[in-house]
Amino acid sequence: MNNSLFLAFVVDYTDPTRAGNLKVIPLSKSHGSNEVQIAKCATSFGGAGHGIFGPVTPSSVVICGEVETDAKETPTKELYWFGVAHGVTATRNDIGEIAIGDLSDISEKQSLPTERGSLYSDSDYPKKTIIKDVIGNRLVLSERVDELPNNVLKQEDYVLLSTYGEKRIKLDEGVGEGMDRIQISDEKDNQIIIQTGDSERGGPESILIECKGNIAVNSKSGEITLEVEKDSTSNINIINSGKGDVTVQCKQGDTYVSSEGLIKIDSTNVEVNASNTLELNAETSMTLKAPRIDLNP
Repeated sequence: MNNSLFLAFVVDYTDPTRAGNLKVIPLSKSHGSNEVQIAKCATSFGGAGHGIFGPVTPSSVVICGEVETDAKETPTKELYWFGVAHGVTATRNDIGEIAIGDLSDISEKQSLPTERGSLYSDSDYPKKTIIKDVIGNRLVLSERVDELPNNVLKQEDYVLLSTYGEKRIKLDEGVGEGMDRIQISDEKDNQIIIQTGDSERGGPESILIECKGNIAVNSKSGEITLEVEKDSTSNINIINSGKGDVTVQCKQGDTYVSSEGLIKIDSTNVEVNASNTLELNAETSMTLKAPRIDLNP
């Protein structure tokens, strides 16, 4: 029996048993060239019901090996596929003949799953681990350290989960401007950023919510609280830089505005309307000051 590994051309990846089996044609005459065979799935780690598995597309080239099983009477052979031979291409013509592509011109783009930026560092060391399916959904684990001018350290350490349409969750432990954060974003650049490290937008230990449409905060039954803790000197700012209005509305209960300091309303015009009664109370004094005051005009 020949126990060596060999390459095989994937004819079909449909499997009625749903066990990861492939229909392959060995690219070796000693293993039955041009004969369609069933190759069982073997993964690098895992166990019954767990591990990592991904579909292999037809026309891919996989690495196979035969395993001998010692039965009580007659030894049997089982064919297994262990992984895809990245960079190896093959084609099959109308009469079933298979031709292997030129192996002398294998580039990273041709051979490995792609991701924004190179999977390798400038020194040719791999810097990313990537799991990517055929439609483009991917999980990327990146680690890279670069020394920028003036001894500035840039360290990319992140885990990225992304759909084929670029909806992304990024957990970033990197060192450098705009890193060290959690980012949830979509293909329209709407995003939520929990910033731990330094950033020009929001600063360290901040949360940024940014979108091109509406932002709605809705509680079904509980309270909504915006609070700056007691010992802080920071402000709560509500700013509308556009031409729209700012509306505070209570549809059923009362509206309270209270402060231990000054309450100041500053505007070109101020109008107060009450459909029933209007009451102004002051425990010490009340001042009305204007060039002209009209009472019940």
